[in-house]
Amino acid sequence: MTSLQTSQLAIRRPAAVRAHLAVFGEAVGQLRAAAAALGVSLRLMGGLPRDIALLQTGAAVTGPAAELDILVNANAPAVGRYLQAQWSGELTVHARFQTATWRRETRGVSVDLITARTESYPRPGALPEIRPGTWEEDVARRDFTINTLALELDAFPALMRGASHVWCHHHPLARSDLEAGRIRVLHPLSFQDDPTRIFRAVRYERRLGFHLEADTAARLRRTAARGGLDPLTPDRLRREYERIFREPRSVAMMERLTELDLWRHSGLRLDAPAPALAACARIPASADGRVELHWILLMARCVNLEHALEARLRLARPVVNAIHQFRDEVDRSEMAHLDSRPPSAVARRLDALDVRVVQALGYWHPHLGAVLDRYLSEWRALKPRLGGRDLMALGYAAGPQFHQVLRQLRAARLDGHLRSREEERAFVTRVLGPAPGSKAPA
Repeated sequence: MTSLQTSQLAIRRPAAVRAHLAVFGEAVGQLRAAAAALGVSLRLMGGLPRDIALLQTGAAVTGPAAELDILVNANAPAVGRYLQAQWSGELTVHARFQTATWRRETRGVSVDLITARTESYPRPGALPEIRPGTWEEDVARRDFTINTLALELDAFPALMRGASHVWCHHHPLARSDLEAGRIRVLHPLSFQDDPTRIFRAVRYERRLGFHLEADTAARLRRTAARGGLDPLTPDRLRREYERIFREPRSVAMMERLTELDLWRHSGLRLDAPAPALAACARIPASADGRVELHWILLMARCVNLEHALEARLRLARPVVNAIHQFRDEVDRSEMAHLDSRPPSAVARRLDALDVRVVQALGYWHPHLGAVLDRYLSEWRALKPRLGGRDLMALGYAAGPQFHQVLRQLRAARLDGHLRSREEERAFVTRVLGPAPGSKAPA
């Protein structure tokens, strides 16, 4: 087992560090109180110490916001239960792995509490079997050297006061790999033991602007080519892709998946994915349904669709239905020329489609963006001023003709031909003839 090292991390940009840490101040205070009350030791682990080190190089730090990884020397779930009892929030305990996640009700901070442990894998790709371990043993089980940095919890208030340095615990190669921008696994069987690390390697590489260390890259390719992703269940595989879809640099990550042939190795055969990736690049970072939109666009170029959906991904039925709708519509010639049609024709073409499919069509055909946005924001919800009750008040008997005339009213209103209730009543009279009943009130 590799010995853990301790080194001094110089803080050259204290203001940037304080700004990065500000959101965590209250949560860290509560964690320190819990540690004192329970007599346990806590360390800041993984992403936050790594980002603090990166900030000293002038790098821009991006990634999941407001998340703390806390390593506990004993019984992480007990710490989570104490935090919830004292400050409420939502607690999720994973007893099998001796971990807990505490989501605070203020400022949206999520705290992952992990018991220091060792792991063994009964077979490649299986979930690990764990037992309590030391700090050093816990570092040895992690994914990449750059994620082994750890700070004592008391380093946090020191950093907030503008400390010039803090002591950092880490794998011997962690600091040099961070400075060189390398992603390096900790041991030769890392990808074989846990194939999700293949996707994590891609995420970190593109998120941080790093590169795979040569031996790590070779092991990644070799593991994937030999079926190393096959043991992943549909749930685990789907979650890894969806973590990428949520990233600001998702397209760069998906391009890297293409370079490494990881779509195919995971059971998804994408034929000429460039148009789908270009469409994904147009999805705003703040878009609702960002994950579902990625699936809809990408699966348009999947040549083994049924196998991918049923065997490898098991997407939710509404998403599967949207994928099929999109594939039916995206390459139709009339869809490509929709912007030349009147609003009523646009609405008639799109009303039966899932809203996400309409959004996806706009990303695939950017020249349709304006007309599809207008449909979604205005035309889709537009209805006639008159309804069925109004027609009966005019003296018409309810029947199939109501549906037809109301549809015609909507179309005429969409195209700007009917500007008032009076004009709509006159239109109804022209279509249905004079009302046999009493005149409707104005």
